[in-house]
Amino acid sequence: MKLSVKLPLAFMAALLLLLLAALFGIQRLNQALTVYETTVAQSFGHERRAAALQQDFKVQVQEWKNVLLRGKDPARRDRYWAAFQKQEQAVATTATELLSDLPPGPAQDKVRQFAQAHERMGAAYRKGYADFQAAGHDPQAGDNAVQGMDREPSQLIDQAGELIGKASTEVAAQAARHASQATTISLLVMLVVCTASVAGALVFSRSVVRPIGRAVQVSQAVAGGNLTVAVPVGGRDEIALLLNALHAMQASLSRVVFNVRTNADSVAAASAEIALGNNDLSARTEQQASALEETSASMEELSSTVQANAENARQANQLAVSASTVAERGGDVVAEVVTTMRGINDSSKKIADIIGVIDGIAF
Repeated sequence: MKLSVKLPLAFMAALLLLLLAALFGIQRLNQALTVYETTVAQSFGHERRAAALQQDFKVQVQEWKNVLLRGKDPARRDRYWAAFQKQEQAVATTATELLSDLPPGPAQDKVRQFAQAHERMGAAYRKGYADFQAAGHDPQAGDNAVQGMDREPSQLIDQAGELIGKASTEVAAQAARHASQATTISLLVMLVVCTASVAGALVFSRSVVRPIGRAVQVSQAVAGGNLTVAVPVGGRDEIALLLNALHAMQASLSRVVFNVRTNADSVAAASAEIALGNNDLSARTEQQASALEETSASMEELSSTVQANAENARQANQLAVSASTVAERGGDVVAEVVTTMRGINDSSKKIADIIGVIDGIAF
C-alpha cells in the first residue's frame, strides 16, 4: 500500500478511535446524568414533597388551634374551620401522591401509616369540632376530644421524612459513584485509545523510517564504491519503489564497472603486446645499427683496398710503361711484373669477397 494511502488511513483510524472513545465517554456520562435526572432528582422530589407534607400537616394542626382559640367569633370560627378542612385535603392529596411515587420500602410504609393515621385524626377532629360547638365553643371541650391525636401522624411523617432523606442521600452517593466510575472508565478508555494510537504511530513510523534508513545506507554504500550491498526489495509503497530503483541502479552500475574492468584488461593486454613489439623493434633496430656499422667499416676497408688497387694499377701502369721502354731489361723485370699482377689478382679476389659480404648484409 502506498504512503499516500497509508498516511490518511492511519490518521483516520486514530481519529476514529478517539471519536469512539469520546462517544463512549459521552455515553457513560449521559447514563450517569440520566440516573441523576431520573433517580436522584426523583428522590430529591420525594424529599421535598415529604417536607411539604410535614409543613402542611403542621399548618393543619395550627388551623385547629385557631378554631379552638378564636372560635367564639362565628365569622372567624368559620374561616379557620374552612382553612382547617382545606389544609386537611391538601395533606391527604400530598400524602396520596407521595405514596404513589415512592418505591416499595420502609419510607412508603411510613407514608401509608401516616395517611391512615391522618384519616383517623380527621374523624376525631370533626367529632371534637362538634363537641366544641355543643359546649358553647369551649376550647377545652374541643381539645379533650382530639388530645394527642396529632402525635402519631406527626411522628410517622417525621420518620418518613428521615427515611426519604436518607434514601436521597444514598441515591445521590450512588449516582456520584456511577458518575465517578463513568469518568474513570472513560479516562481508561481514552488512555487505552491513546496508547493504541501511540503504538500504532510507532509501528507506522518504524515501517516508514526503517526502509528509508536502509535506503540511505544503500545509497551511502554505493557512493562509497560498494556495489555488492544487499538491497531489500518488496512492498508496493513509495519507499519500496525507491529501493527497487536503488537495486536497479546498483545492478546497472555493476554492469558498467564490469564492462570498464573488462575493457581495461583488454587495454592492458594490448599495451603489453605493444610493449613487447616495441622491445622487439628496439632489438631489431640495434641489430640493424650494428649491421650498418659493420657495413660502414667494410666500406671503409673497401675504399682503402680500392685506393690500394688504384695505387697498384698506377704502379703497374708505370711498370708497364717502364717495361715497354726497358723491355730489354730482361727476365728480372718480367718476374717483378708477374709478381705484381699476382698481387692485383689477390686484391681483386678480396674485393669480390667484400662485395659478397656487403650483399649478404644488405639483402
